[in-house]
Amino acid sequence: MNLRSIFIILFLSTSTFAFPKESINPTDIFVGDIFEYTIQFEGKLPENLQYPDGDFIQEGEQLPIFKTLTANKSENQLQLKIRFYQSGEYLLPIEWEEQNQIYKSELKIKVNSNLRGDETDIDDIEPPISFSGFYLYRLLFAFICFIILVYLIYAMYLFWKKQVRVVDTKWEKIPEIEPRTKKLYQLEQSLIQTDLSLKEFCYMVTTYCKEEYSFRLNSNLLNLTDSEFLAYLYDHSGVEESILRELRSIFRNAKYANEETVLSREEAKSLWDDWKLKLKL
Repeated sequence: MNLRSIFIILFLSTSTFAFPKESINPTDIFVGDIFEYTIQFEGKLPENLQYPDGDFIQEGEQLPIFKTLTANKSENQLQLKIRFYQSGEYLLPIEWEEQNQIYKSELKIKVNSNLRGDETDIDDIEPPISFSGFYLYRLLFAFICFIILVYLIYAMYLFWKKQVRVVDTKWEKIPEIEPRTKKLYQLEQSLIQTDLSLKEFCYMVTTYCKEEYSFRLNSNLLNLTDSEFLAYLYDHSGVEESILRELRSIFRNAKYANEETVLSREEAKSLWDDWKLKLKL
């Protein structure tokens, strides 16, 4: 085989595969922004194309780095909507197989921080708000709805005043205490004890926190694990990431380590006062 034949074979083998086109929109991305990532193949999408779905947590980390909000496939392209929670340069964990060879995404995504470095107080990152249309018309519509709502409430109040209320003092039903109030009472009663297990104390604290934030955020958080619950707080409550990482480590070690730590009454009360402040309870 001469040199010309070898050159032709090498040219044909390298030209049979073209690396897909990758792009992001917009190109300037900040922490908390939602952007679109698109990868387009010349042919059909590979059957074994792998891409992130939902929260992406790196090995050894406790909180997610980014979240895939939606994933749309067409005949020859994949489009993801993503939101990053941390700044830095990243390669998305996307890979596929072509011609018995594994290929990975090569597009570097730079995520900028919202902090300039001269801030005295760190503000909570608010999620982007999409509000399209004529703002004045929407404001006027909201104002009219508010007036109608006030009128209906006032009409119901007048109607209620005219009704004769008969109350049987012997059989009047005692209102039921809310679960979150019960959990808080049990937690505060445990602080009266002389000695208290750290594991038991952490279980009571996390149970009460899930009840309280389920009520505040109008969501059922009772069945979430500690990691899922703290990640949810990071997205919806404005609690600082460093605080959530600290509490996650304390809860994990206390609940699942073999060592039993006993707290005095003063230590338990001090911990509870500190956690209440950090979790904005």
